[in-house]
Amino acid sequence: MSENQQKPAFLPQTFIGWVELHIKIIIVCTTLAAIYQYFDVKQENRVKQSMAERKKFNEDEKLQAAYNRLAEVWGARQAVIQQINQLSTANRDEQAKIQAAIVLPIVEKLHLQKDIKNLVDFFDQLQICVQHRICDRAVAEAFFGTYARSFYQLHQPWIIQQRKVIPGYACPLQVFVEGRNAAAQCRNLFTGQALPKHS
Repeated sequence: MSENQQKPAFLPQTFIGWVELHIKIIIVCTTLAAIYQYFDVKQENRVKQSMAERKKFNEDEKLQAAYNRLAEVWGARQAVIQQINQLSTANRDEQAKIQAAIVLPIVEKLHLQKDIKNLVDFFDQLQICVQHRICDRAVAEAFFGTYARSFYQLHQPWIIQQRKVIPGYACPLQVFVEGRNAAAQCRNLFTGQALPKHS
């Protein structure tokens, strides 16, 4: 570069200018590192909280009693479970009626309401933990996703029955299992709008 040529306008023109530029770069890099560390710590805390929820589920006597009771009851009724799984009527409302006719008498006869409620309460709290980004969704899904889905699908007739008295009952559990579509349906429950019917 000849003496008559000027440096590009976006570059510092003096030594002091270069020093100031380096200082600004250091500040930006330090800030970015601090932000990354902050979010890294937040993520680590979410994972830890998810693991704490798993520990609670495994060690809480009330939850384990409910889990074991339901496992025992339905484990002894594999034919019933198979019958529910094979429901393939075209009309989902009719399918729901058939499942309710199978599940509700067993729940009532064996007094499973308290056990179901205890697990609903746990999964409701877990979804709230995830929703508020206190727990990590991926870790919670890995720990509880499969069981939460089977639990919700099997006991859905009883949950729907409770919603006649408590609108939105078990909605956080439903959202944890079904995602955003369930969130919209649950909002409709709270606003008094009818859920869309499935044909």
